[in-house]
Amino acid sequence: MKNKLTKKDIAKIEKETVFSVEEDEECYRFSWYTNAGEDFSFDIWKDEEDIIDAIKQYCFNFDVEEHVKIWFGANRGEPSLRELLDDAEEIEKQLGTLAYVVENL
Repeated sequence: MKNKLTKKDIAKIEKETVFSVEEDEECYRFSWYTNAGEDFSFDIWKDEEDIIDAIKQYCFNFDVEEHVKIWFGANRGEPSLRELLDDAEEIEKQLGTLAYVVENL
């Protein structure tokens, strides 16, 4: 069980995944600009009992279809449905990589 990420952990995550990690007093923010140009990010709060488990749970609970539903037809200049689906599947893949990396910190 790990209740915080060290600078070494963050450096490894940034080296081995597409995500950048920002840290403030309350949370870690994982960010990445996808191939379709989405500014994809999520936060993991520092008060989590097990930071690694919280990151993995977020990664494993990502729902491709739900993500596409959020963006499709939002009229914010989003790409085609096919591009959105491809992009969401890439997000899912990259989250899998992140889960693997944090599992091995």
